[in-house]
Amino acid sequence: MNSVVTQRFMQCFASLIESKRVRSARQFANSLDYLAQSFNQIVQQKREVGVDLIQKAIAEYHINPSFLFTGNGPMFLIQNQMDDSKILTIVTDVDQVEQIVHVPVSAQAGYCSGFSDPVFVSQLPYYSLPSLKFKTDGTMRSFDISGESMMPVINPNDMVICSYLHQCLWESHLKENNIYVIVTTHDVVVKRISNKLRTERMLLLHSDNVEFLSYAVRVADIKEIWQVRAKVSTALEPVNQKSNNLPDEFEQLKEIVNKQSVLLEEFLEKVKHN
Repeated sequence: MNSVVTQRFMQCFASLIESKRVRSARQFANSLDYLAQSFNQIVQQKREVGVDLIQKAIAEYHINPSFLFTGNGPMFLIQNQMDDSKILTIVTDVDQVEQIVHVPVSAQAGYCSGFSDPVFVSQLPYYSLPSLKFKTDGTMRSFDISGESMMPVINPNDMVICSYLHQCLWESHLKENNIYVIVTTHDVVVKRISNKLRTERMLLLHSDNVEFLSYAVRVADIKEIWQVRAKVSTALEPVNQKSNNLPDEFEQLKEIVNKQSVLLEEFLEKVKHN
């Protein structure tokens, strides 16, 4: 039994044949620089469609990646849809339950350009969480944290779990001083924000660590925004015992000062009588 992605891919191929955009399986395979014999094995349900073939078919025939990977939307996109729309790729398990896609530090540079590439996203690790408090009505994603700019709230090696904020909601739903993951053309950062989209078409990004300066990012450079909902941390340092003992230390200091005051008074009394 072929995977659901292969089945949808073959539905797209059948539609291309029916609309006479493609004459035959051989012509389709040749147009994608793919071996006709290998494609025949896919047609005969003896082989799964590979990511390379999917990528070429999306580029050549404007197959809708959202349809392939989720079953949503039309099979094909018209040219202006390809240029203007931002399709959010999701990953599901065998039961078609949407998973949380994880973006490790090593993949974040590639994510800046590959965030809308279904092949790239489908190759990232994914998982689910059992607790309902982590679930939202929308798509969720998690990101590894490498820098120190959000310490002490978020530490290096922490992971933040986020919900997707659609672009049409940026201006109205971005909340002042809340923490978001901002995906730009060059970077993936986690910051608190000041929303200046309505007046200046930019966001001001702020760090919790005072050693890092705030800076602005233009809306034209922003590709995705994810609201941080939770964090997973491996920072399990013991409680600082010094801070817990401060009251005792103050009492000891007070006692020392009192003793010194008594000694000083005795000394002054002796000097006075001499």
